[in-house]
Amino acid sequence: HAALQDFFTELAYLMASEGKLRLNFLTVDGTPIAAQYAIEHSNRLWILKIGYDERWSNFSPGTLLMDKVVKYCFDKDLEGCEFLGNNDDWLHDWATGVHELVSYNIYPKTLKGILTKYRDQLAVSYHDVVNHLKYKWVFR
Repeated sequence: HAALQDFFTELAYLMASEGKLRLNFLTVDGTPIAAQYAIEHSNRLWILKIGYDERWSNFSPGTLLMDKVVKYCFDKDLEGCEFLGNNDDWLHDWATGVHELVSYNIYPKTLKGILTKYRDQLAVSYHDVVNHLKYKWVFR
């Protein structure tokens, strides 16, 4: 997703210039096996993106890194650690509640607007199905 990549790259430069960018890594022999892209702002850590090397999945590298990051939040006496994104089951190991998010999308009544609306709806459905399969079925 080129637009998302551009957004996150620009945000990283801006947040780094303000001393707010946090790139968290779990490494083995100097090689990253899990990573988080986060922003520390308003006395909270906002986790924007996460990822891990599938070859290490049996060791739960994302979970191990998240444990360290939550400890960092406590050590820094931050007010919270915000797990942005979906309300996936695996996040409940750390979360004490959920902030509901409401989004409004407005599309013009043109052919391009209608097509964009349906494209966006398909993208959300695809994302929900992939996350459902990944988090609800594979790990149980």
